[in-house]
Amino acid sequence: MASSRIQDIRAHTFLASEKFFLDANVWLSMYGPSPVRRKGSYFYSAAWRDIRSCKCEVLIDMIVLSEFINTYSRIEQKQTGNDKLQFKSFRKSAAFKPIAAEITRTVKRILSACSRVESGFPSLDIDAALKNNEAGTTDFNDEVISNICAQNGVTLITHDADFAGQSINILTANARLLPPPAAKSPSP
Repeated sequence: MASSRIQDIRAHTFLASEKFFLDANVWLSMYGPSPVRRKGSYFYSAAWRDIRSCKCEVLIDMIVLSEFINTYSRIEQKQTGNDKLQFKSFRKSAAFKPIAAEITRTVKRILSACSRVESGFPSLDIDAALKNNEAGTTDFNDEVISNICAQNGVTLITHDADFAGQSINILTANARLLPPPAAKSPSP
């Protein structure tokens, strides 16, 4: 269910005073391996240019960085045709060395544009996060990310529809998160 806290990133006007936290899926849409096509990548790339142009503060934490690195690695493994090889074996292979170097360059590029922030683990309502995870209503990492956004007063930029029930500000291009368009009144 969409709320007024969830807005279409394509209609947002960025201001220098705003602070953002980008989900791993957004980072992957902009800096992930090619030629994988990601939903909304054009819109997130355009927003990223606006964010950089306005000099908005962007936060990042270890959870998102870890998700980015691991997902990037697994996408590359599939693209090389080594997806039948155990992932840990693939990471130790000669085929992974140039991929790891590219991931490192990309992560350094991302980190140069962001401020690092702690995960907020001490302030996380761990019982609620575990209960939601157990019930399958939210992913544990999503609970941590929502907590980071709430604790730091930042807007989450994500394409993940799982954030729909969170009480944080969200910018997205995902129609499943956005409120339905208002119906036009019939002309008299």
